[in-house]
Amino acid sequence: MNSFFRGWHIAKASLGVLRAQPKLMILPICSAAAMLGIIALTLPLLAVFSAGNADENTTDILVLVTAFGGYIACYFAMLFFNAALIFCSIRYFETGSTTIGEGLAAAGRRALPIFLWALIAGTIGLILRIIGETLTRLARKEFGAIVAFVVKLLTAGLYGLWLAASYFALPVLVVEGVGPIDAVRRSTHLIKTHWGDVLGGQSMLGLLTLLAILIPGALVGGLVYLAQDAAQAYLGILVGIGAVYLGLVMLVSSVLGIIFLAGVYMFTATGKAPDIFGEDLVGSALKTKAA
Repeated sequence: MNSFFRGWHIAKASLGVLRAQPKLMILPICSAAAMLGIIALTLPLLAVFSAGNADENTTDILVLVTAFGGYIACYFAMLFFNAALIFCSIRYFETGSTTIGEGLAAAGRRALPIFLWALIAGTIGLILRIIGETLTRLARKEFGAIVAFVVKLLTAGLYGLWLAASYFALPVLVVEGVGPIDAVRRSTHLIKTHWGDVLGGQSMLGLLTLLAILIPGALVGGLVYLAQDAAQAYLGILVGIGAVYLGLVMLVSSVLGIIFLAGVYMFTATGKAPDIFGEDLVGSALKTKAA
C-alpha cells in the first residue's frame, strides 16, 4: 500500500479511537487549564518586576527570566498531557481499552525527560523564530520586500525541518524510555523513512478540519445573508455559538492529531497494525515485517 494512503487509513482509525473514547478530550482540556493557570501566575510576577525599584538591567533580566520560565512551564504542561494522550492512544490500539489514569501515570513516570525535552524543544523553537523574525526585518530594511520574503521562506523552512525532525520525539520518549537527544535521533530516522505516512494522515485530518469549519460557516453565512434584518437581531448569539463551535472543532482536531501521532508512531516504529487500522493496513504491516 502506498505510504500516503497508509497515513489516511491511520487517520481514519484515529477517528474511530476518539469515537470510542471521547473521554480522551479531557487531557487537552486539562492541558489548556494548566497553561492558563501558569499564565495567571506569571503575569502578576511580570507586573511586579516591571514596576520594581531595581535598576533597569536587573529589571530586564528578571522580566526575561520570568517570561521564559512561564513559556517553558506552559510548554511542559502541553507536552505532559500530550504524552498521557499518546500513551492512552497506543494502549487503546493494542488492547481496545484505556483509562485517563494510566495515561497520566505513564507521563508521570517520564516527567523528567519530558521536562528536559520541553526545555530543549522550547528553546530551539524560540531561537529559530527570533532568528527568522530578525533576519526578515533586517532584509526588509536593507534590501526590500522581495528579499525579505525570500529570507522569511528560508527561515520558515529551517523551522519546518526542525519540527519534522522532532515529530516523533514525544512518543519515543514515552514508549522507548530514552533521553531527549536519542529521541530526536530516533525521530529523525523515523520521519526520513515514513514521511509519506505522516503527510497522508495529516492531510486527511487537515481536510476534515477545514470542511468542519467551512461547511457550517457557509450555511450560517447564507442564512444571515437571506434573512438580513431578522438575522441582525441575533447576530451576537450567532457569533457566540460560532466561537464555541470553532473552539470544539479545534479541540477535536488537536486530539485527533495526537492520536494519529500515536498510531503512525506505533505502525512505523514497531510494524504493528491493530485490527482497527483496517485489513489493508494490517496486510501491509505483515508484508513489511516479513520483508
